[in-house]
Amino acid sequence: MSALASIKQLGELLSLEYGAALPEQTRSGYGYPVFGSNGIVGHHDDFLIRGPGIVVGRKGSVGQVSWSNESFWPIDTAYYVQARDGVDIRWLYWVLKHSRINELDAATGVPGLNRNDAYRLTSFTPDSDEQVRAASVLDTLDVAIDQNERLVAKLKQIRAGLLSDLLSKGIDDNGDIRDAQNESEFVTTPIGRLPRSWKMDKLLATADQTENSFIDGDWIEAPHIRSEGVRLVQTGNIGIGKYLDKSDDKKFISQESFSALRCKAILPGDVLICRLADPVGRACIVPDNLGSAITSVDVTIYRPDANRLANSFIVCWLNTHGMLLRCSLLAAGTTRLRISRTNLGGMLVPVPSIDEQREIARILDSADADIEAAESTREKLCQLKAGLTDDLLTGRVRVPAELEMA
Repeated sequence: MSALASIKQLGELLSLEYGAALPEQTRSGYGYPVFGSNGIVGHHDDFLIRGPGIVVGRKGSVGQVSWSNESFWPIDTAYYVQARDGVDIRWLYWVLKHSRINELDAATGVPGLNRNDAYRLTSFTPDSDEQVRAASVLDTLDVAIDQNERLVAKLKQIRAGLLSDLLSKGIDDNGDIRDAQNESEFVTTPIGRLPRSWKMDKLLATADQTENSFIDGDWIEAPHIRSEGVRLVQTGNIGIGKYLDKSDDKKFISQESFSALRCKAILPGDVLICRLADPVGRACIVPDNLGSAITSVDVTIYRPDANRLANSFIVCWLNTHGMLLRCSLLAAGTTRLRISRTNLGGMLVPVPSIDEQREIARILDSADADIEAAESTREKLCQLKAGLTDDLLTGRVRVPAELEMA
């Protein structure tokens, strides 16, 4: 280890000081943030500590670490941090976030955080200049993650607006969303105001005419469950518009059980509608890579007539707030609410032209792809941050003096 770095106890790097009581009824409600153990709990027109600074939970959310860019008031359920001479306060924030200070309450059995226990924790400690550089690296990643999260939120908001417009106005012959002000193009129906050119039908009537095109899954009891074989898709695998793999909770039955129980295979492209809460009526499409699979009795297998309904369109419709609400109103049960397959099949759904459905689905798929790409970037950034935090704060990776953050 470099002579400019060493292992030190936290007590050599900082002191934890008690906050001061500030009853809720005495706070002004504006101005500087007031911190409790779990973060900001209010605002006040005066401050106790000049910022920036760190707050550590003492009672309740023991060891939770919060940062304030501005001056602040820590109340008496929290500590505030005073850095020792030559120690960078922002680096200390990352050290405390990386430490196991939040586990000290459970380790000692004493309610609340004893600061003497915290002082005995150790940290790799480079010189003050490298502390600043390491904190800058982690701050840069934090900013990137925050920007990405805002992007994901914005993309989801755009997608929600598109969904509302596309499923209530549709797309005209020019490829544009219909103008809602053009009254002649719309009609009021039992399922809302829709384009006049759209037809309506009961969900059951839109299924194709092959066997098992609108039927419940299979009743599978515990003795038939295996660790491999034919995949059993459960209600928990059915998300709102997406299939949830849940690889840590996979269940299977044997091929022999599949045959003996006369199970119904589900196929790629089938629509699975969950008749159980929560919410009742949510639906997803069976993915192409699932392999040999069946589903449980509380799931309806629905195969739409491909000449009338695109599975991607009908899944979007089934997962709208209005459709899920109508399903919930028809749900019944003493222990668990479920909608019957008869009531589900009687639900009215819109039937635009197949070309319009496909264009609507294409637009929404493109929006989903943008969201998935942004979420994938966020996941990679979070993984990079987790790895770098550990590397930088243990000294496995050093930050050279030549590093300049953009």
